[in-house]
Amino acid sequence: LEEAETLRRYLSNGGFLMADDFWGKEAIENVLEQLSKVFPERQAQELTLDHPIFHVVFDLKELPQVPDIHSWRGGFSFEVRRGDMTDHAPHFLGLFDDHGRLMALLCHNNDLGDGWNGKVRTRITSANSQSAGRIRWGSTSWCMP
Repeated sequence: LEEAETLRRYLSNGGFLMADDFWGKEAIENVLEQLSKVFPERQAQELTLDHPIFHVVFDLKELPQVPDIHSWRGGFSFEVRRGDMTDHAPHFLGLFDDHGRLMALLCHNNDLGDGWNGKVRTRITSANSQSAGRIRWGSTSWCMP
């Protein structure tokens, strides 16, 4: 409970949280359950491709999805070893404050961090790495006052 209150204070005072590399139905349910302990009065909202975060620095034409290196080597665009993957499409959810400021960006069915990691980035496709970087810059730019 103390951690939830600390995170609530941080986010309410202008902080930003980006959650990445959680895959499958069980994982999103768990993330949303934990986030509800921080903000029981708020619900994360699905961000569609027309949201400015996908266009503020780079004009993304599709929601990016970066798998882990092992799944990518196996020919998959998503992680296959993560429980119920009935819906393996990328999802981006946002948690907003009362003024519409994005406090948290949840990158479900994605491993954007692998696209930023120098060792991994050289092994995954250039398009995946570029998409990951574009979300990084878009989220940073969108969230700064």
